[in-house]
Amino acid sequence: RDDNTIEDSKSGSLVIDNLAPQVKLSISKSKFSSMQDVIVDYDVTDFACNDASCDDKCVGIKNIEIYTSDGRFKQTIGPTAGKCNFKSNISIDSEVFDNGLNSVFARATDNFNQVSAESSVTFNVDNAGPAIQEDSFEISRNGISLSTFSSLGVDVEVSVNMSGNDLNPNSVIADLSELNSRNNLKNAKASCSAVEEGLSTCKWFIELNPKTGGLKTIVINASDTAGNKESISISKLLSIDENGPVVESLLTSKEG
Repeated sequence: RDDNTIEDSKSGSLVIDNLAPQVKLSISKSKFSSMQDVIVDYDVTDFACNDASCDDKCVGIKNIEIYTSDGRFKQTIGPTAGKCNFKSNISIDSEVFDNGLNSVFARATDNFNQVSAESSVTFNVDNAGPAIQEDSFEISRNGISLSTFSSLGVDVEVSVNMSGNDLNPNSVIADLSELNSRNNLKNAKASCSAVEEGLSTCKWFIELNPKTGGLKTIVINASDTAGNKESISISKLLSIDENGPVVESLLTSKEG
């Protein structure tokens, strides 16, 4: 009988993917301010095996998870199917992070659900403005602290201390309008100078003339060189003093 069976065979190789992908994180700088997003670069590569014959052979990257350990940020990225390498970056709002040292983590999964080791990158975030020390606020004249004023007006020094190594001295502005009813002191610029490491004193030289006594509100604004802003409202009780000095008694050492 006729046998019409056609037999054919081809040789080939079968690659078994038994390796999880690898993910690397990096950043372009080590410190970010509150005015900047944190840009994290990621580079993910999937491998089938460690042999050279496995170059560019893989089952493909299924997803990349980028997250913080406290759960405040988490994002899953799905790259183009079939790719053995995928690199890009992600932008994270700096408000997600605390002031100081922070970390972002990542892991990648391939299409066989093999999960990479966790990768991380660490950086600093400066999102704290200068600290305006409310208890140091003072209105003084000739070194004497004042809580009273004359209706005639008197020249005084208004001062407050600020802590922070990166204070921008040109940024310190105060609304002193409640301390003087005649002059426009809504955006009074301070004169600041460092008194020790991390501590500055800012001063305004004004005429104290609020016209009426009572609780006065002073608003002070400042920022650091990274652009972080701080604002504080300070209340000061002032009373009017219309009485001049009174002679209570006269004494003399001479006896007659």
